[in-house]
Amino acid sequence: MSLVKTIGIVTVGLVLGTGTTMFLLMKATNTYVARLVAMRAEAEEAKQPDKPWDFWTIEMENLSSELKEEKARLKQREETLRQAENRLASDRLELEKTRKQLETLRSSIDQRLIEVSEGEKANLKKLAQTYSSLTPKASISIFKEMDD
Repeated sequence: MSLVKTIGIVTVGLVLGTGTTMFLLMKATNTYVARLVAMRAEAEEAKQPDKPWDFWTIEMENLSSELKEEKARLKQREETLRQAENRLASDRLELEKTRKQLETLRSSIDQRLIEVSEGEKANLKKLAQTYSSLTPKASISIFKEMDD
């Protein structure tokens, strides 16, 4: 049994020794990691330019709030102008469409006027032939019934 006790004691010693070593390594590692993080933070701070001042006054706060308000007003005005531009663009398109329709109507009216005037010419020629073939007495009675 003494051999079993010896093996047990050696095993407990190995476990305790390993555990103690691991604990001390973890503690030392945490210290080194904290130092490394602090050094990196200092390096990042060193990269950033120094502030021209490190104080904040009420006047600066007021100026800051005024600038923020003005920026909000400008953003709202830009949105209003953008909406107005969109409305103008749509109105412009509608006017262009109406203008094209009017031009189409004008050309069709012009075409019809030409057709009507050609038809009227034919009618006038027929009337002229009819009147020229009438006797003067019949022509006078027709002219009396016509409006001025």
